[in-house]
Amino acid sequence: MATFDVNSNTRKVQADANGTQTEFSFSFQVNATSDIKVFVDGVQKQESVNYDIKNSSNGAGLNADGTGKVVFITPPAATSTTYTVTVQNPGSGNKFYIGGVQQLALNLTEGNTYIFNYPSAHPFRFSTTADGTHGGGTEYTTGVTHNSSTQVTIVVPVGAPTLYYYCANHSGMGGTANTPSAGTDHRPSANQSVAIKSDVPKSRTSVYTAGGNITAASLETDFDTITMQLGDNKEELNRSIKAPVGDPDNIDMTMPTKASRLGTVLGFNATTGNPEAGPKIADVSTLAAITADIATLADIEDGTEATDAIQDVAAIKTQVQTVGNNVAAITNVNSNMAAVTTVSTNINDVITVANDLNEAISEIDTVAQDLQETTSEIDTVANNITNVNNVGNNIGNVNTIGGNATNLANVNTVGANLSGANTIGTVAGLNTQITALGPISADITTAANNVTDITNFADVYLGGYSSAPTTRNDGSALQIGDLYFHTQSGQQNLKVRASSGWITAASAINGTANRFQYAVTSSTTTITGSDANSNTLAYDAGFVDVYLNGIKMVNGVDVTVTSGTSVVFASAIGVSGTDRVDIIAYGTFTLANFSIADANDVVTTGVSDGDALIYSSANNRFQPGAASSAEVYGFVITDTNSDSIADKLQVTTTNGGADNITSSTYATFDDVVYAATGFTWSLNASGHLIATI
Repeated sequence: MATFDVNSNTRKVQADANGTQTEFSFSFQVNATSDIKVFVDGVQKQESVNYDIKNSSNGAGLNADGTGKVVFITPPAATSTTYTVTVQNPGSGNKFYIGGVQQLALNLTEGNTYIFNYPSAHPFRFSTTADGTHGGGTEYTTGVTHNSSTQVTIVVPVGAPTLYYYCANHSGMGGTANTPSAGTDHRPSANQSVAIKSDVPKSRTSVYTAGGNITAASLETDFDTITMQLGDNKEELNRSIKAPVGDPDNIDMTMPTKASRLGTVLGFNATTGNPEAGPKIADVSTLAAITADIATLADIEDGTEATDAIQDVAAIKTQVQTVGNNVAAITNVNSNMAAVTTVSTNINDVITVANDLNEAISEIDTVAQDLQETTSEIDTVANNITNVNNVGNNIGNVNTIGGNATNLANVNTVGANLSGANTIGTVAGLNTQITALGPISADITTAANNVTDITNFADVYLGGYSSAPTTRNDGSALQIGDLYFHTQSGQQNLKVRASSGWITAASAINGTANRFQYAVTSSTTTITGSDANSNTLAYDAGFVDVYLNGIKMVNGVDVTVTSGTSVVFASAIGVSGTDRVDIIAYGTFTLANFSIADANDVVTTGVSDGDALIYSSANNRFQPGAASSAEVYGFVITDTNSDSIADKLQVTTTNGGADNITSSTYATFDDVVYAATGFTWSLNASGHLIATI
């Protein structure tokens, strides 16, 4: 126990290892080596297994004042040993004698050097098989050097198998050579964090009895131990969360119950400042994942960011909403692009068909229904063309029909469509498609009015590919902005064509475009070409970070990154072993230099501080107005009639900041959305949540 004055040093030592250092001193005092706890990168190590506690004289244990040093255990230094090998016949044939011992069982420690001097008539060799080549094995040569016809040297490699020595000329002469490990090197690697802290047990070692003696030594020991314990507590408290001195005395820093804080972030009450369960971690993570999008949206709302593209979208808001409401139909159109092109070529006929489909009694529906019948009248006519010809031969009777103007008009309509590209036979063959087109006739009209944009989209979006396409679908050259979906398993994502090649679409706006990894094993200054994952190095000049063995290089100082296809180091790497190079390329974009005052559909007069541009449907233009604020939307969705369809929606909002939502109310929400004001919410017939801006 302690018999010294306890110093006031911090009872923890923190240091970064350099890869070669084995000793780390501590100047705080403890009673025993077991009071020391050692951590490497936060992982606790064991005394006598990973390290020893030694005093200043390198003896085991502490210094007299309770200080000392942590010495990490390393293998002993490599040694060199020389053996003289002789040959004798003990009566059972010639045998190797090493150090005078017949067929000595050797222990050749990994990393050490062993030299064997032997008679030239009996070449001394090693094998992984007993009796070597005489036992069906081969000579072991790893780390083995034949210095002469009478001397061989072996430097035992790490992980060497059990060996056998034998005579290359004669069988049955050799023995066993075990290869024990030299031990594990426990010293911390370079840049690993080493923490040495005191952990004096919170217990008493002295007992005072009634009428017994109380000695100064026992009191000194107890007081020293208490002082150490207080120092340990202080060090741990310094690393703890605690309220400031200026906080009220009645503040309650008790954590919320486990049940209430599960899956949440830690929050603090808006009134008391006491800890409480905050939003769900999943919700915060979701919000964090779209931070950039929210910021962009905010910039758009307050006018910080305004681009031609955004204004173009705003100008066709009605069309965009129509497209959004008919995504499934448009997807179906895209899948049948050839048919859509045919429709576009014959748009007047399609409009005629669409008009017919909108009639109370549609002739095309009548035809389609007839073709779906078990016995189709149209099919009957086709199968009885002879009879039809007979009608022609009986034109007199047909002329009788001409006396009825209505019937005659109908016959003329049929006659006009008996030949050409859009025959009744063609319509009959497409009856399934025509039936499907009926309910979406309005969408077909919209598609026809925007056929140029649809065709352009078909050129830009190339579809799904398992590997990067090299041309557009029509064989023309790729353009910046082209898109395709990468379908390979584990790598499904949307790719966009950039100046540096194909990049992940999510990385196109100043995000990570590509990552490259290289292992450099020989002296070099230039990294280029394919990396470890067969990805060819490409980047936008200047928009790239380079890491050497995890350390970020300074662009323009440590490395040159201007070519777009290579990285040039200022000094050679890979000189003394394998160096790892990680290269992160970033996507880039250019903002349009456009003044809002140049827009002919935006009013810029009468603007006040804090106003934003708000679209007015009454005036069909953007004009100044109060910007919307951030809003919290809490949803409670219920099934009122037990049909497994959510049919009742209750939305609670902060009302633009005018109302508060309590933690108890917040906890009842099925879901929460953080967005701008101005959203309205509803449920459709299928129970899906619909947001309207």
